[in-house]
Amino acid sequence: MDTKIKILIVDGDKKIASSLEEAITRYDKSCQCVKLINAEESMLRLGEGFDCAVINYELPTISGLSLCEYIKAKSFGFPVILYTRKAREDVGLAAVKLGIDEYIPRIKDTYDFFPYIVFNIIYRRAYTEYAVNTRFLKDALFTASEMMGSDIPTDAILNQSLKL
Repeated sequence: MDTKIKILIVDGDKKIASSLEEAITRYDKSCQCVKLINAEESMLRLGEGFDCAVINYELPTISGLSLCEYIKAKSFGFPVILYTRKAREDVGLAAVKLGIDEYIPRIKDTYDFFPYIVFNIIYRRAYTEYAVNTRFLKDALFTASEMMGSDIPTDAILNQSLKL
């Protein structure tokens, strides 16, 4: 099983994309970043098992917001971070309405904080999914136990299931 974190970076400026990749891999050397320069190519590669997407609003042909909307509509399930070169209230509001995980007005040439945001979102999403799945499994085991009229050791089964 490959546990390496895989992050999609989409920015029309290769230098910015490389700076983001450098900051992210400095934070986690085992992380794999895939840098793409446009939304169209990104749309073709979204099914490659990404753990997070970091997308610039200002892309060459299709806006980053449109790409985020596409990702959310297709339910790829990974967190999405949208950033801009300048703070724009209209873009921030649209991102929030769309359900983007994070909107960041980027400060020129400061990439050191990006990894903390990216990994915080990835870990928060993983923890939430774990908690929801654990609760769902526990509820299902309890319901099965009640239906069978027996005392199934639900905690022991749950703990064993979570080890798999």
